[in-house]
Amino acid sequence: MRQKWLALFVALLLLATLVAGCTTTETPTAPTPTPEVIETPDTPGALEVPTDSSEAVTDAGVRAHFATDEFLSRFDSYHEFVEDPDGVRVVITTEVSIEHFRFSELRLPRFGLSEWDPPHLTEVYEVWDLYWLDELTPEQPLVVTLMLQCLIPVRGIAFASAVDAPDMYYVDLYFAIGISGYDGSLSLREFASRLPSSPRAAVTGLLAEPERVWTGIYVTREVEAYAYQLHVEAAVEVHEILTTMEAEEVLTPFHYERQSSTPKFIIEIRYGDEVIETILTTEGGMNFFRWSGTYGDHGDPGFVWGFSEELFAILSAIH
Repeated sequence: MRQKWLALFVALLLLATLVAGCTTTETPTAPTPTPEVIETPDTPGALEVPTDSSEAVTDAGVRAHFATDEFLSRFDSYHEFVEDPDGVRVVITTEVSIEHFRFSELRLPRFGLSEWDPPHLTEVYEVWDLYWLDELTPEQPLVVTLMLQCLIPVRGIAFASAVDAPDMYYVDLYFAIGISGYDGSLSLREFASRLPSSPRAAVTGLLAEPERVWTGIYVTREVEAYAYQLHVEAAVEVHEILTTMEAEEVLTPFHYERQSSTPKFIIEIRYGDEVIETILTTEGGMNFFRWSGTYGDHGDPGFVWGFSEELFAILSAIH
C-alpha cells in the first residue's frame, strides 16, 4: 500500500513538472544589432573618369586629367610639382608646345562683371605663380599634386598664346582648375587676371576724332532702354566737354588694367556717315570712358577715361 502511494506521488510530481514546462514563457533574446554601414564618399583620386576629363581650352589643346598610372604610362617623362602631398595628382597636357607656362595660386575672386566688359569673362583673380616652365610640350606634360575645391577654384594655369590679328603678338591666357561637385570631373575655366596698375598717358578729351562733324548726340540712362536725343544747345555743350576734358589713356600694348562697370549713362555721338562713337560712364556717372580698340600684352582692352561733374550734371537733368 505504501509503495502504491509513493508511485502515485511520483506520477503526480512528473505531471506537475510537465504542465509547468508547457506554460512557462521564455524571455525573448534581443537581436544582435547590425553594424551601420557607412559608405565612404568617392574621392577625386578614386573616381573613374574619362582620359580627357576637360574640354580643350585653346587651339593648343590644353587639357587637365587625373594622373593615373595608366595615363602617365603614355609618356616617357614628365615634369612634376608637389604642392600638397595629401592632394590629388593632376596632369596638364598640351597638343602643341606652349611658352611661359605657369601653375598659379588664385586669390580674391570677384564675380559678376557686367555685360560691358569686352572679354565677357565672369571672374577676376589675382595670380601668384608657384611653378613655371619656359615651355610645356606634348611629349613632356606637367603633373601637379594639389588640393581641389568645388566651389571656388584656388589654383590655375597660365601660358602665352599667339594672336595673329593683323600683326603677330602674344597674350597671356588664364584658366582656373576646377572639379565638379556632381561627377568629380576636372575642368579648366578661363578667367581674367587682375594685375598691378600701369602708367597712363595724359591726353586731351575722350573723343577719337574730335574734329569730325556730328549730326546728333543721344543719351541712354540706366534702367531705361530709350535713347534721348539732346537738343542742339545741350549737344554742343556735351561735345565741347568731351573734346576738351582732361583725360588719360591706359598705355598699350603694356597696360595691366581693366575698365568694367554697369554704365549709368551711355552717350552716342552719331556722324553723317552712320558711324557712332560710344562713351560710357561708370556706375557713379562722373567717370567717362571709351574703349580704344587696343589690347595689352595679356589681352585686356585699352581705354581712355576722364572725370567731369559738369557733364554728369547735364546728363542728370535730362527728362
